[in-house]
Amino acid sequence: MQSAEGKLYDELQNYNIKNTNIPIYANVSAKPITQPSDIKEALYKQITGSVLWEDSIKNMISAGIRTFIEVGPKRVLSGLISRIDKNVQILNVNDEQSLNKMKDIPLIPLQRGTVSPQTKSGGCNQR
Repeated sequence: MQSAEGKLYDELQNYNIKNTNIPIYANVSAKPITQPSDIKEALYKQITGSVLWEDSIKNMISAGIRTFIEVGPKRVLSGLISRIDKNVQILNVNDEQSLNKMKDIPLIPLQRGTVSPQTKSGGCNQR
């Protein structure tokens, strides 16, 4: 996998990634990133790095994220998120009908600077 990481690193140099307005949580750090160099680094390091998915979710919740949207036919991630914090809103989109239905669902607003009782991590993200 080390060789794949090196190949992806080389390939990413051909792309112009811009700063993001909405932070992206990197699998390898569970922290929000917005800078192009950080995004590229996170992309190639995730090939051999550990996935810190649960920490990422906890950090998002600590940052005030209260609505999560899972895209796909199953609800596996939704179930895992609800185990982390039962107070967040979890929505699922698995087809055009469920996507259109989302327009009518009131979302729980972002709560900056709050910490859920089940989490102690920090981070930043917006929907």
